[in-house]
Amino acid sequence: WKHLFGNGLVRSVDNFGHLGEQPTHPELLDYLAQRFVAEGWSIKTLIREIMVSNTYRLSSDFSAERYQKDPGNHLVWRMNRRRLSAEKIRDAVLSISGKLNLQQGGSSVAHYPEQAISPNRNKKVEQNPSEFRRSIYLPIVRGNVPAALTVFDFPAPEMLVGNRPTTTVPAQALFMMNSPFVVSQAEQTASKLLTDSKQSDRQRVSELYLACLGREATTAEQSEAVQYIDALKQQNGKENSDAKVAEQKAWASYCQILFASTEFRFLN
Repeated sequence: WKHLFGNGLVRSVDNFGHLGEQPTHPELLDYLAQRFVAEGWSIKTLIREIMVSNTYRLSSDFSAERYQKDPGNHLVWRMNRRRLSAEKIRDAVLSISGKLNLQQGGSSVAHYPEQAISPNRNKKVEQNPSEFRRSIYLPIVRGNVPAALTVFDFPAPEMLVGNRPTTTVPAQALFMMNSPFVVSQAEQTASKLLTDSKQSDRQRVSELYLACLGREATTAEQSEAVQYIDALKQQNGKENSDAKVAEQKAWASYCQILFASTEFRFLN
């Protein structure tokens, strides 16, 4: 419940004792526990039952009247708007670029003989396909946690953290602007967009908005995007005689803009 809604039925998810908070919906908690047992302790079935409920499908639209009665949204009158976790942001970027490795199971550390445990953190190593596996399979080595996770409040590996802090700090914006990981995935996304030469720029913008933000781009957003990309293509064309390279760089820049947007990082 906590992972799906942002807050648990017991807000102190790592303390169910006398010092912890009382359940906001004790009857619902009992019901879900009974269903969990009845369905053979299947976490997948439990998640599905929660996700097909009307409560999970509520919008995050604000209501002044309901806010006055329940400002903390304890009664779940709307979906909480929240930032994606570090793992989800990384996986989303890889999924959009088409580089996410969906392989399941297996050892994580076995594929990282040098990257995970290396005497020299600055040593350049060959890129391993396993590097793009889902974040749940990443080896977490103390003192060498991937920057893509730490900047978005990934907890210290030696700590047990039930509720992660959610911060909004300049380092996160700087990471999305300058990280080699984000830059390379933006370039990959741009290359994927340009594979269909029959598409117009407006169609590409709409496709990119659907992939990154889960919605259609408005007419104004399409116009602004095309104007930005055209201007950047002209600028890049002065620096590089290859028109295709100039176009690819312009689209990569716009892809990175969407990756760095607040709307990309937050779930409505």
